[in-house]
This record gives sequence, structure tokens and C-alpha cells, in this order.
Amino acid sequence: AGIVNREDAINIVGDGRFEGGDAIVSNGIVYIGVGGRTNKEGVRQAAPEILKQGYRVVIAYDRQRDWNMKSEMKAMHFDTYAMPVSPNEMVVCMDEMKLRDAIEVTINEKGQLEEENLGKMVDFLESQGKDIIEISSYDQEHFAPNFVNLGNKKVILSLDNENLAQQLEQRGYTVLQADLEQITKGYGGLHCMSAPIERG
Repeated sequence: AGIVNREDAINIVGDGRFEGGDAIVSNGIVYIGVGGRTNKEGVRQAAPEILKQGYRVVIAYDRQRDWNMKSEMKAMHFDTYAMPVSPNEMVVCMDEMKLRDAIEVTINEKGQLEEENLGKMVDFLESQGKDIIEISSYDQEHFAPNFVNLGNKKVILSLDNENLAQQLEQRGYTVLQADLEQITKGYGGLHCMSAPIERG
């Protein structure tokens, strides 16, 4: 499901930053990574439109990267350390996710945005009933979560991601693999290269 109507666009201006790989929709929640490439001001500008459409907005907040205390390149977007593979299953690099807090953005009765810290992001995912498919830092750095989910238990992964491929196949997924060695040298993967996919 898309986060905006096809005719709508959300413009992020001024000091706001918001990149597409940081917004992932799963079970009525828009997870937004805040750290290296997307900042809280960008989320504040996008959140009213997302909330208006009935979604919850939960930030995976990485304070060190948001404050430029740590390089963004290792985990620049949410889709480089986590990705839902079904409504209840999510591929997660726990080493990265443990660094993040869950912050929910809501609108109060006066129309003002409010933020509530919900604790650690890992705990929030578990509270949502997510079955975590854990990957290592090595797999994360080789863009394992940056896959394309075709629906119907079929995904496309990079050839470098044998560990994740085996885990998904054990869960009954059909895994297709593509040679992306040259693409990933530019710090991107399959999800980075694809437009949003709407699944029925």
C-alpha cells in the first residue's frame, strides 16, 4: 500500500531531509528511519499527510547518526538494516536495530505534532508481534535487507545474501537471486533500484 494517494506529493523543504529508503510500510505503520539521510524535520513535514490517511508513524531514531557522531554510510536508510517480508515477519540486523529508539509521531487535538518515546525499537517490533528473521552485520553490510518482495512468498535477493536466502527458503519462500556486485559498490541494492510496489 502506498503512503500517499497517487495524485498527492509531499514536499520536504528548508532544513527537512527525507529519503525514500527510510520509509517502510507494514501493518498500518509507516516506519521511518531517522539518522544519516532523513531527519526529524523531514518527518515533521511528511507526518501530517501520512497520519491523515490513517497510518501510524513510528521513527526508528539513531541519535548518533542524527547528530553526525557516526558515519551514515554503514546503515544510511531503514531498508539497509530492516525490511518486512510478510505482515508478521521482518528481516532485521539486530546490531543496528538495537541502536535505535522507537518514537511515535501523532497529532493532538490542537493539530500539533507530538512525539512519544516508546523505548527501544527492538522491543517495539516485538510488541507488534513481529517474527524477527535476524541477519548478521556482515549480511547487513552486503545489503541483505535491501531486497524486493514480490508478494506471495517470493523475493529477489542479491547473490551475496546466501544466509538470508537459506533462512527464507526454510520458511517456505521462493528466493530468486540477482548478480548485483557492481550495483552494490555504489551503496545500493534491489530495493533502492525499484519503484514502490503495490501488492493486493
